[in-house]
Amino acid sequence: MTIRPICSGLALTRVTVASALGRGTEATRQALVDGRSGLRECDFEGHRFATFVGEVSGVNDVPLPDRLGAFACRNNRLAETALTGDGFLDAVEDARRRYGGHRVAVIIGTTTSGVRAGEIAFARRPSPDAPLSTDFDHMRTVGHGSVSRYVAQRLGLQGPVFTVSTACSSSSRVFVDA
Repeated sequence: MTIRPICSGLALTRVTVASALGRGTEATRQALVDGRSGLRECDFEGHRFATFVGEVSGVNDVPLPDRLGAFACRNNRLAETALTGDGFLDAVEDARRRYGGHRVAVIIGTTTSGVRAGEIAFARRPSPDAPLSTDFDHMRTVGHGSVSRYVAQRLGLQGPVFTVSTACSSSSRVFVDA
């Protein structure tokens, strides 16, 4: 694979993608070549809204490894979808072996993180003033850092782990921080 420098000191050696256009770089490339949009009419959890969304199909059905069940939320399932594409897991394992897991960073951009998991937890309370259920794990499902913690644990990495949450610029900002 060709290493593509994107700025001084940072090179991408493997990429993957999971988006409304498709899963994996080839599916995404083909959607772009074909001029397909990833947008579709919004039918969120059976509620139709007069708008369009870019949703990755089937994310709610993506299983997480049993040992990471406490991280179960849509955002971490989306991360799992991306991690398992384009040979990314193998590339990370190669880097972990070559450099050591303590020298590989996880830097991820997100906008809403696992906010839906929080909405569900609040809706399940018996009354508005009742506390959240003791089985609700904010740090692993809703907190902005949950997706980075999930990815680091999923990949067995102990290097720097942080999340950038700057709305729409999150995914580009991670390259600056990296």
